[in-house]
Amino acid sequence: MKNNLIAILFILVIFIGLPLAVVFLKDKIVHYIWRRKNPLEKVASERKEYEEKIKNPDWMFYEWHLQRPIPDQIRVLYGNEPVIISGGFDYDENTWISSFEAISKENLLGKEMGFDVPIVPILTTGFGDPVYFKPGSKEANTLYVTYHDGGDTEVFESSLDKFVQKISKANQVPSGNPAPQSS
Repeated sequence: MKNNLIAILFILVIFIGLPLAVVFLKDKIVHYIWRRKNPLEKVASERKEYEEKIKNPDWMFYEWHLQRPIPDQIRVLYGNEPVIISGGFDYDENTWISSFEAISKENLLGKEMGFDVPIVPILTTGFGDPVYFKPGSKEANTLYVTYHDGGDTEVFESSLDKFVQKISKANQVPSGNPAPQSS
């Protein structure tokens, strides 16, 4: 009986303990390497650069790209700094918003990325899928999402008011009121 118990413990250590130890050590090594390549100063600098880009949308370019006036709700939303730099939130029970995107020429995605027409995403889902308005003077202000793992495109939100309301609720910020600008 004692030999059976020792054998069972040995098997558990070999088949459970050893793999867990290997995974734990690998995680520590990968984290150490990443941290050496990305010191806190570098990460902070990149975050500050991202925030500056996102807080300063290129509205002239975006209006030219959309081929129609930019919806007021989007201007108000991008004027609300705490929301656009929030860094992730639940949009609804099925969708996680990873981040808002800078509205600029640099974020223009085209055919090389699999889109029929060039797009400028305004946000990215938790799976890395861009959410955007289709360009065109006759297009409605409907938000679309294109899935990166198959290229399928569907309506993300058909109502801009509902979109802003959901984002405001998720961030607990009153909708339609831009945050005061710090000086």
